Amino acid sequence: MIRIVTILGILFFDLTSQKATACSCVGESTVKGEYKSADIVVTGQIISIETEWFIDSTRIKEMIELGFSADSLDKKLTNYYLKKVLVKVDNIYKGNTTTDTLTIYTGMGGGDCGFRFKEGQSYVIYGDIKSYFGDFNKEQEFPKGQDLYWTNICTRTQEYNRKEIKELEKLKAKNSR
Repeated sequence: MIRIVTILGILFFDLTSQKATACSCVGESTVKGEYKSADIVVTGQIISIETEWFIDSTRIKEMIELGFSADSLDKKLTNYYLKKVLVKVDNIYKGNTTTDTLTIYTGMGGGDCGFRFKEGQSYVIYGDIKSYFGDFNKEQEFPKGQDLYWTNICTRTQEYNRKEIKELEKLKAKNSR
């Protein structure tokens, strides 16, 4: 009975504390500002979207510290999902790739700031090498590698937009001089 009450307490705390880590974007960035801060800026079409399940090592550590054995932990409480998006690159405005296909990771959407891509759609993507999840979960290992980037709704990532492209073309020309 004590174990059930403890688990319910953890779940209640976890569900209520997520409000503190909900997505919150501060202000709207400019094309120039986002171009400068992004590691890569491309346009491309979404080839596929997969959901990947990752072990949350930080949460496992916390639960073990509370007295739970590693074998007894429920995967639903110690894992999380991310979207893995494959993009066929049409144009590169900033950054380098070794292939015409990039892997973009993002959250599921909603409170985790994940961008909701749609297969077959074209987008302007501002990507970073480092995961934005690392800002609040520093001990967690996140996917990284060649031609792998992260984006979220707080960047200027958006559906293909000709006005945005014109500004990116100007910035690319200015920076290539």
